[in-house]
Amino acid sequence: MGFIDNNSNTEKIDYITNQMKKTFGKKYENYCINRIYSLINRNDVKIVTQQLFKRKGKKIALADLYLPQVNVWVEIDEGHHFIQEESDLKRTNEVIEENKVSIEAKKKYDALEEVINVELEEPFRIVVYNRSLEDINNQIDDIVNEIKSRIEKLGQNFIPWDKVNSSPDEFIKKGIISVQDNAKFRTIDDIGKLFNFDKVPFNQKLHGYINIRNNEYFWCPTVKINGDECNDNSWENEISDDGLYIFENQKERKNGYLESVIQEKPIRYIFTKYKDETGIMIYKFKGVFELDEEQSKDRNIRIWKRVSTEIDLSKFF
Repeated sequence: MGFIDNNSNTEKIDYITNQMKKTFGKKYENYCINRIYSLINRNDVKIVTQQLFKRKGKKIALADLYLPQVNVWVEIDEGHHFIQEESDLKRTNEVIEENKVSIEAKKKYDALEEVINVELEEPFRIVVYNRSLEDINNQIDDIVNEIKSRIEKLGQNFIPWDKVNSSPDEFIKKGIISVQDNAKFRTIDDIGKLFNFDKVPFNQKLHGYINIRNNEYFWCPTVKINGDECNDNSWENEISDDGLYIFENQKERKNGYLESVIQEKPIRYIFTKYKDETGIMIYKFKGVFELDEEQSKDRNIRIWKRVSTEIDLSKFF
């Protein structure tokens, strides 16, 4: 009998139930998605409900169900919305309103790449309006068969959904971590392993930025999305809408607040800390940043500019 990672198992259960919870107010959508997931009957297939995405040259739209490993997205047509840009935008705004999340917050999620930027295929559609249960189930069966067929065709190239959050071991083995990996970590200690820490010292965790060597640090700033994330923090950090800048603002300025980093010229490997759209706290790799000295002086806050989207991890081992 193989080893069961109970922690990973619990995370998956929490993830799936959070995904399903987002469809509770839409009975037909909830039925269809639950049936699709049940018929796939695989724990290594990831689903995302109400996935925000961008198609080239268009505004943010919404997919009822998205399966990233096989690039399948599904729309449930209840008779009151169709797959057109105007209705997509309207429905996206409805979801924002229902979830009490502001459009400004959605911009931050976009900057953190919770909004996927890929050119998706045309959606698979399940028409439930004025259809019998048998007809709806037949449509679902066709989609499930397509998903299974795509997995089979991928063969060894199919990448199983192993953990909700990234494992540092996979990046250590590759010797590199990139923003394109969409890497999300559960703890600071997991991030520390990327830089050859057995365990990150507790006093450094409290500061949120951990010295690796010389002027190199990895930094885990809590970023403001909905406005209240930094209420209990002496720092108020934000990410620019394009994800290229991090604004680090000390609420009560201390001596040397800006001068100390200008003098040191640190390099920061940034893993932003925030709750994703399922409500789970994560640390996400956003790149290598250096202080933008000119802008920082002009605005009297620390402004970090991304200078690279990847880290060569091999140099730390």
